[in-house]
Amino acid sequence: MVRNGQDLRSLPGNALLTPSARDYLRDLEGHGNANGKAGLSNNEQLSTKAVTSKSPKNEIEAFFNSPRIHDLKLQICEIGRRLWQRAYVDGNGGNIGHSCGRGHRPCTPTLVSKGFMKPEDLCLVDLEGNQLIGTKNRTSEILMHLRIMNGSHAPWRRSIVIPI
Repeated sequence: MVRNGQDLRSLPGNALLTPSARDYLRDLEGHGNANGKAGLSNNEQLSTKAVTSKSPKNEIEAFFNSPRIHDLKLQICEIGRRLWQRAYVDGNGGNIGHSCGRGHRPCTPTLVSKGFMKPEDLCLVDLEGNQLIGTKNRTSEILMHLRIMNGSHAPWRRSIVIPI
């Protein structure tokens, strides 16, 4: 429904939901609106478009530490925690990357359990996979994620890709 732009309030009362769908709907109540699209202010939308991988480091750091990206980092950590709790990943397995603006992709670090990640553990890479920000090394699988996100597979462009 979300992909097709439909209003989630039209979800039938007798609809059967997977645990992931229930989690998603619960998260939307706190972070988004009824049509499933998170609300961004004009300033946040402009700042996302203005910063590129060629921007000065201080602008990239400001972007990566902005409220919008911090919220995204919290969501990535929560997704990692859920994957770990459901035993979809074990040990340090699985990686998450996301498209958040021109030239930037936040991703999980290597050798960190997805069940115990913190926002400060995440990295920011450019479209070639070069790490721009992050104290821990980026996942080596981000190159595959970037290929999928930037490829001709339009439905995958803004999806989280989790190879298991």
